[in-house]
Amino acid sequence: MEKREVAVLEERDSGVFTPDPQVVEQALQRIRQYQTVVKEELIAGIDYGPVSEKNGKAVLFKSGAEKLLSMHGLADRYEILEEIEDWERGIFYYLVKCILQNQKTGKTVTEGLGSCNSKENKYRWRWGTEKELPQEVNKDVLPKKVVNGEYGNYNLYKIANDDIYSQVDTIQKMARERALLDAVLSACALSSVFAQDIDEEKL
Repeated sequence: MEKREVAVLEERDSGVFTPDPQVVEQALQRIRQYQTVVKEELIAGIDYGPVSEKNGKAVLFKSGAEKLLSMHGLADRYEILEEIEDWERGIFYYLVKCILQNQKTGKTVTEGLGSCNSKENKYRWRWGTEKELPQEVNKDVLPKKVVNGEYGNYNLYKIANDDIYSQVDTIQKMARERALLDAVLSACALSSVFAQDIDEEKL
């Protein structure tokens, strides 16, 4: 028996199989070609954001994910797995599952998860002018930022969002969007190219 045949049998007996390097290279080449086509079809600034210095990836936007669904012949549907709607305390939370299915066969290709809640910085706080501050609040202890306006610079102060109830629908939609992006990046094998932005405001 040839040495190569012995090696193959040993691999099979150990439960470990090493694919042919040429097959692997061909597969990787197809993936690279596919990723190149995707980048050519998607529009920078509309379908994806600039490359992040943190991870070297561009952030995929919802419009880009929807184009990828069309390219792959996939349909999306959603299920709310968990939800909290506390109208007295203003606390809202949604955990959503996105199911991607083949449009022709209806077969499930993959699933993704996304969540959003009213305690995230983007929804918990807002920026207001000095005139918008409650009388009992000391502006000197509040985080602030300087904004260049039409009549010069002025300060904006970070205060609690007192209008969270009007953003409940937005919070639920953001959970759906995050689930969609998670599913699309998985189904289209693009996690090495694009990142999923959690849409968190930098403070």
